[in-house]
Amino acid sequence: MGLEVIVYGGANEVGGNKIFISNGETSIFLDFGISFEKNSRYFGFPRPRPRSIKQLIQLGIIPKIEHLYSRGVENPEGNFDADPEPAVDAVLISHGHLDHIGYISLLSRKIRVYMGECCRHILDARRATIWHKDFTTNYDELDIAGFRSYQTLRIGSMTITPIHVDHSIPGAYGFVIDTNEGVLVYTGDLRWHGVANLTDDFVEFIANRVGDVELFITEATHVDYSGYTSEAEVENKLSDIMGTFESDVVVDFSRADFDRFCSVHRASERANRILLVDLTEWIYLNFIAKCPGLRKEIPLKNIYVYLPKVTFSRQEKLILGRLADEDPSRILVPERLESKFRRYNRNIRGYQRLNEFLEMSEKTNKRITMISPGRDIEKISRVLRRGSIFILASSEPIGEESEIEFERLRNWFEELGVPIYHVHASGHITPLDLKKMIEKIRPKNIIPVHGTRTKLLKNFVGEKEYKWILPEEGRKIVIR
Repeated sequence: MGLEVIVYGGANEVGGNKIFISNGETSIFLDFGISFEKNSRYFGFPRPRPRSIKQLIQLGIIPKIEHLYSRGVENPEGNFDADPEPAVDAVLISHGHLDHIGYISLLSRKIRVYMGECCRHILDARRATIWHKDFTTNYDELDIAGFRSYQTLRIGSMTITPIHVDHSIPGAYGFVIDTNEGVLVYTGDLRWHGVANLTDDFVEFIANRVGDVELFITEATHVDYSGYTSEAEVENKLSDIMGTFESDVVVDFSRADFDRFCSVHRASERANRILLVDLTEWIYLNFIAKCPGLRKEIPLKNIYVYLPKVTFSRQEKLILGRLADEDPSRILVPERLESKFRRYNRNIRGYQRLNEFLEMSEKTNKRITMISPGRDIEKISRVLRRGSIFILASSEPIGEESEIEFERLRNWFEELGVPIYHVHASGHITPLDLKKMIEKIRPKNIIPVHGTRTKLLKNFVGEKEYKWILPEEGRKIVIR
């Protein structure tokens, strides 16, 4: 029969992974993420937004597969009883980034979705901070099963072993899948230059315990253009900047990048700074703190929470209320929002005014590190003081829309007198490390995904040594 593979997302694009695997008896999806590149062709924030699953299929954003999608998710009452019987046996999620997990919201609630326990907590954080819930962000009543590293999953005739890898989000996994037609390995997203040795475990397990690998599906994000900076170097650079500069530092990075948060926190401590986070980051930290096996404790009690907005989702209000019950003085409200804050949150008293807190800190020689409320200039302008420094501690903007948004931010920073530093270590594997990984595993067949220069990878690693299959979206690949 052979092994059938169809790359519905992640072929010649970064992200949006949706990879169908079948051995004739059992079929699964590896990830079911949002393709931001495809979405941006038609949709933006705040409008227009997708109208229906049918529209997403017509625009080629998600694959047209019978019985795959939910009927109830578009129903205002949220009744999922009419959802179709599963078109696949399961969906396996490698990690919690939206380009790998985001569109599980569209799936029939009769399909079981497997994800790591930490990924589940990060999804809960996302759900808690969603203000406008529609069918693309409704994760209610999904059949989610958690797993831990090395825990064997039996799905039909396939046996899956998830193994942790290092990435720019906690709880990332690669998969070793015995399909009865040969062993398939899927890397998800990973790197070999993080703060832990998680990817070592993944590679050693495959090289020493698996035997022949029939098919290796690997990410290839930065094969053509890669930095060579480790997370430890990021922390040292942040420490240098924070220790030298005499005023506020605002740092922007992905909400769920726990390693980057730890780097920022330790750099702030070394520079004798007070750390402020916005409410959304505070919520993510609280959910990530529940993740099993975290290597570092999150210092929640030493962090102040500022509010760049005054209206909140129901869950945000509950979490803010718990913080107010514990210690309301750790809540910082910008003066220009105070009257609205008091109107909408009358039960919260004992908070501090943000500017007064910043001025008092300055008088006592306690400088401030503030984690940015994203790149929304309206929110940033409510908390940013003239003469601060903005550190972009994430990847540079990709795509026309992001570049325009970032240029708008730079224009406002010019008016405010705020320069930008870029300090970042990628969450993706370098070309040299990827070559080393392939040479250690020595698979028979390789399908590179999650990248736009896959031919370069083939030529760099060696075209004669391995059978390379460069995927085309929606094209069936049969491995015999």
